[in-house]
Amino acid sequence: MFCIQQFMWKPDRVRWEDYNITKTDMAFLNGLLESMMKPTRTKHSRSKRQVGGPGGIFPPTGFRIRREYRRISDRRRNAFHEAVRMLKMNGQYDTFANLHRGIVTDSAHGGANFLGWHRVYLALFEEAIRRIDRRISLPYWDSTLDFEMVNPANSIVFSPAFLGNGDGVVTTGPFANWAAPNGPLTRNIGGESSLFTKAIIRRIMTRCRTREIMPPTALPPFDLEGFHGGPHLWVGGQMRDAETAAHDPVFFLHHAFVDFIWEMFRIHQARDCRVNPNVDYPQDTPVLHAAMRPMDGLPGYVNFDGYRSYWTQMWFRYERSPSCPVCRSPYLRCNPARGVCVSVERMLAPDEGAPGAMGAMGFSAFGRASSPSAARARAQVAMLPVGRIFRGPPSEPRTQAAQASMAGVAALRRKRRALPQKDMVSVPFVGENSNQQTISQPLGIGEKFIGPESDGRTSDVLGKNIASVVFARQNVENATQDVYSGNAFPVAEPMPLLTVPGSDSLDSYMEYPSLYTINSSASDGLFVPVQVTYSVVGIDMSAQTPSTKCLPSDAVSAHIKVSAQGLNYLGEYTDYAVVDTRDSLPSAHVIIAMRAPEIGPSISMITASHGCGQMCKPMCIATETDTLQYKPCSGILWIYPKDATAYARSYDKAAEIIAKGGTKFPILFQCHMESQPKQGL
Repeated sequence: MFCIQQFMWKPDRVRWEDYNITKTDMAFLNGLLESMMKPTRTKHSRSKRQVGGPGGIFPPTGFRIRREYRRISDRRRNAFHEAVRMLKMNGQYDTFANLHRGIVTDSAHGGANFLGWHRVYLALFEEAIRRIDRRISLPYWDSTLDFEMVNPANSIVFSPAFLGNGDGVVTTGPFANWAAPNGPLTRNIGGESSLFTKAIIRRIMTRCRTREIMPPTALPPFDLEGFHGGPHLWVGGQMRDAETAAHDPVFFLHHAFVDFIWEMFRIHQARDCRVNPNVDYPQDTPVLHAAMRPMDGLPGYVNFDGYRSYWTQMWFRYERSPSCPVCRSPYLRCNPARGVCVSVERMLAPDEGAPGAMGAMGFSAFGRASSPSAARARAQVAMLPVGRIFRGPPSEPRTQAAQASMAGVAALRRKRRALPQKDMVSVPFVGENSNQQTISQPLGIGEKFIGPESDGRTSDVLGKNIASVVFARQNVENATQDVYSGNAFPVAEPMPLLTVPGSDSLDSYMEYPSLYTINSSASDGLFVPVQVTYSVVGIDMSAQTPSTKCLPSDAVSAHIKVSAQGLNYLGEYTDYAVVDTRDSLPSAHVIIAMRAPEIGPSISMITASHGCGQMCKPMCIATETDTLQYKPCSGILWIYPKDATAYARSYDKAAEIIAKGGTKFPILFQCHMESQPKQGL
């Protein structure tokens, strides 16, 4: 049997000259890597680890769901910030950041291993923060939601309640006054290049093979790694340099979104292209990116490991990015004219200028900063040592670089378009003193053209800052206070998840790939009973923190939402239970549908949340005992073909079985609500 010590940090396995790694750092990473690996029980396996499938492992801190940064509740966001700060305080954050340097800038960039290496790297980082707080996961920053703004540099993402300021040295927010190897943590948002756009992602989704979206074989319009450099350059500061980028926490949120895009591409491969994403590792790739070459900085893994669906099968899933008509976050708004969710603006500081396309971080027509904030940011970023700069797309028109380069043209255009008032025109006038003056008079307008509605970024629909638009019927002070107190977004209701293209273990999949993918043409399902219990007292603090805006304690019923998300098949199902809270032991049942297994197992993640938004705790049958007992579990249910006969093939039949009594529920949920005081008390 292989020993786990074979895959831990060893001097002969790692080029230590490329890293700033101490013995304490090695001990920390050893513990994480050991928890992420499991030895096989046979010497004849192709892989030194057996993961995935029933013989695989889940992460020690449990399965996790990654959501868009603005889609996690205020309390969860603050908990995430606190966990990252704790890593920084004990030096472990810098350990992670120092892995992204040296040879990694070559072996994890510029080829196929870019995707896989960063996936494992993010999983390792996420496991570290979940050791501090198991309720959190690594959020992703969908920068397309900011690109759709009038001025992305005004995004609430770069405010004290989120990532902190983006105009120079970071002095606000959770990461204020952080130090990096090349100086204080510094940013210059909107400086150059471009954020991700929905058009970029749509283009990438027209390709079918990984070699078509990865260098050196990808064409520029489809180069995912090339486009990933855009937000690195757009944020600026440490993020601009490959050697120091990971020292800004924005790095991990940005790369989680890159991984999200890759996961969407993998689903597209399996569903639309009939390509198996688990083995679609390009052959025409640089030597350092060879499939079976050990991952630099992550010993125990080879480059091919990052491509295995094990990660989204066993470790994490992505919640879909917010979309119209309901963006489900007070920090996003739906633009119905464009049909997209858009980030709201933050409260701009007095030295940032007015809101709009040339507001915060903008430059004037003469190439000068239009606000002290922009000038300060450019000056402070210029003081940082320059290393290996990311490559990215050209600067879009709203960036400082584009504005400065187009200074002369912009000045001419503004001069021609300048109007003192709306629908007014300046005309020469000769007064009594014969000196020519300029006055304004209404512009004569005839019949106007009929056109589409404004797209949300034009001057007639520009809104105010966050304070006046985040919450209807609230004034500036109250809305702002809610953002920072955690009352603005107390609960994030679950949204649909991305599907998983298929499950695999390296050994079995290579030999019998058909055993690990459910037949997509199967239409029949199994109807599985699920039990839910409800309690107002005896809160279980290991579950998610309850909402402060819950039902009053005298409520007579509670609504429980139970959802099933297919992990190795495309499909989801939701049912609701109503629990009478007046009962001595409030409980109810629901019936959820899963794809019926044909060859391999059907695997689904079952989740439950009550009307207050708090997630319920899953409990599964303990198979190691002869009696019917339940134990905490991840909520992932496996049903094999041999077990399918235990479940009904229709909803009505399942309900009939439950009505007869004696039903054996494969999974139950314990739901809790903190008792709330009645109004007026």
